[in-house]
Amino acid sequence: MAANSNGGQRNDMLKILTPAVVLVLIAFTAAYLWMNPAPPSQIRIASGQPDGAYYLFAQRYRELLRKQKIDLVVETSAGSLENIQRLGAAPVSPEAVDLALVQGGTADEQNRELALAIASVYFEPIWVFQRSDRARDKLADLDGGALAVGPPGSGTRRVALELLAENGIDDRSARLLPLGGEAAGEALLNGELDAVFMIASAESPSVQRLLRSPGVSLMNFERAEAYTRRHRYLSSVSLPRGVIDLDLDLPPADVEML
Repeated sequence: MAANSNGGQRNDMLKILTPAVVLVLIAFTAAYLWMNPAPPSQIRIASGQPDGAYYLFAQRYRELLRKQKIDLVVETSAGSLENIQRLGAAPVSPEAVDLALVQGGTADEQNRELALAIASVYFEPIWVFQRSDRARDKLADLDGGALAVGPPGSGTRRVALELLAENGIDDRSARLLPLGGEAAGEALLNGELDAVFMIASAESPSVQRLLRSPGVSLMNFERAEAYTRRHRYLSSVSLPRGVIDLDLDLPPADVEML
């Protein structure tokens, strides 16, 4: 009798506890789904100008994410500074983006907290192209020249102006023109400029064009180590002879770059 009584009590307890356990499991599952929603099906990324490397890389990410059934909407922009601003835009604003490609060294104290996560993607060299017949040995020698330093809102402009200022060059001593990309390259080839600043990967169409253009030379940053000591966002990288094109031997000599 005692055994049957104990068994009946266990059955009664199970009848009471089982619904409670099920309810608790449902509550935990609902909380998990609420706190960890599914990834969005559409993401917006701020890239750069259509002829720049940022736009090219964003298109590649778009193809990769499409395989995961995520639609990456690629937004063009003037460059890094605009991209930072768009990261901080109100979510309901048409300018707001979820991701942005941003050049190192362009964020200031006021907007460094806008990003929830940061990943380093690749080295992005500072290219200073010159007409070979007007080539200078260092940035300080560009004083008095016509220089394309990138359009307003671009990371190229911010860094170029900073490096030029350290060499005693500003808009009072040189013509600092808001040109970038293909427009700057075209002006250099036409003899309208003494030098062009570009910050882009070696795959950028504008960079590739100037590297292969006769009469154009690439400045060698002989004092690269000094710049890296002064600016922690800069690194010194060497562009080996022939790495761009072995057949054409481009570049024709090792070039030290930032």
